[in-house]
Order: sequence, then structure tokens, then C-alpha cells
Amino acid sequence: MKPVALIGPHQNELPEILRRVFEESHLQLQPHTLPQTHPSSVLQSLSTLGYAGGLISDEFSESYFPYCARVSVEARRVGRIDTISSLGGGFDATHTLEDSLFQWMEHSGYRSAGARLMVIGGNFKANTAIQLGRLGFVSVMLAAQNMSTAEELLKVVPIGIEKYPLVVGGYSFASFMEQQDLLIITEDVGKLRFQPYHQVMDLSGLYGQAVQQDGAHLWDNTQLEVIRLSHQLKFLTGRNIAPSLIQWAWQALKEGS
Repeated sequence: MKPVALIGPHQNELPEILRRVFEESHLQLQPHTLPQTHPSSVLQSLSTLGYAGGLISDEFSESYFPYCARVSVEARRVGRIDTISSLGGGFDATHTLEDSLFQWMEHSGYRSAGARLMVIGGNFKANTAIQLGRLGFVSVMLAAQNMSTAEELLKVVPIGIEKYPLVVGGYSFASFMEQQDLLIITEDVGKLRFQPYHQVMDLSGLYGQAVQQDGAHLWDNTQLEVIRLSHQLKFLTGRNIAPSLIQWAWQALKEGS
């Protein structure tokens, strides 16, 4: 069996989920959690020991980026990698959040055409989430901690879509937030007030209770995590790993079967 590296902090259940998925997919792979050392040393070890690749947590994805020569467009866009693969000889790297968000949106049935989108935050997740503006939203707002960050991130929004940079907590921020249809929150920006008609993607994992208390609709991040792992495993193995298989493995582990 070839080892697959788990780099950085992951969910405690991930190794067992991967074992079940690899077994059901007839893949001769074995997850292996690595100690947290310098990225160049880790990558050298992976090459020397014949690893198939690895999954890198968000906390480590930026530090590994400079040490990978062959990276995808998505990875270059955010300056991070979350998956490496040795399928092509040497290591190729990618970042799967963008494709996963698009698929999550597609499977949700949400009608983005004509809707108004606001992304709140200025981190790499905001950089990724703003790409959803291409799905027919009539307007896109980016609210960051300062205006220069908001203006920079909005540069990727295609011509023809109304786009507005805002400062979180600044003049008119609250009133503009009230007018939006879909809110994507990517980091802690302090207290926010939600409306019952708001659809909310909380990529920060910090606002779920506030969203529910205000009566807005909170998207279930579990499906995004499943879809993202499916994309990571496809890049790593070259095989389509259905999200339903990952969901089954996760549910079976949860139920203790």
C-alpha cells in the first residue's frame, strides 16, 4: 500500500473515513498523519518514501505553497494548496475550495440569477467565494476590514456585474447588508445582524448560532466538506470518488458500524 499524508490538523475522524473510502474504491492507499515540521523537509520525505500525495489543512496550506513548483490556476489565485499528488511524477498541487463551492451551489438548487451577493471578509476564502459572482448574480459586494482589500478582491468579478467594495462596520454597511439575498461569511468580523430572508454560507464556522437566532437560513457546511474531500481525492488518485461514498463512510463511522 502507498501512504497518503495528512498534513496539519484535520478532523479526528478523517483517517478512518479515508480508510473506508479507499477500501470500498479498491485503492491500495493508507492515510498517515505526519508530524508538523518544515514544508521542504516534509515534501522531501514524501518523495523519498514514495507517498501517493497528501491532504493539507487550511492552517498549513499557505506555508506549503512556495515549496510546490507545479500548482494549478486555483492554487495560484489564492496562494495556497490543499492537495498534492504524485500521479504525474514529482508532485503536482492544487486548491479545491473554488471548485467545491461551485458544485455546492449547483447541488443546492439556489437560483443565483438576478440575486444579490455579499461576501464578508478579506481572507483567502473571500478571494475564493467572490468567484461565485460569475453565476448570474446581478450585483456583488465585498465587505472587508479596509477599502483597499475590498477593492483588490473585487477585481476578479467579470465586467457587466455591478460590484461594490465596502468596509465592515462602516457607513451604510448594515443597510447594504440588509438588502442582500446571499451572504458568504469567511472570517470573524464582529457582530452581524441577519434578516429572515437571508441565505447564509458561514465559511468561518463562527456565526451559525447568530444566523439561527435571527431566523435566517444557514447552509449546512457538512455537504461542502464532503464535496471538497471528493475533489481532493480525485486530484490525488485520478479516480472519481463520489461524495455519496464519503458521506456513507462518515455516517457509518458516526453510527459506529
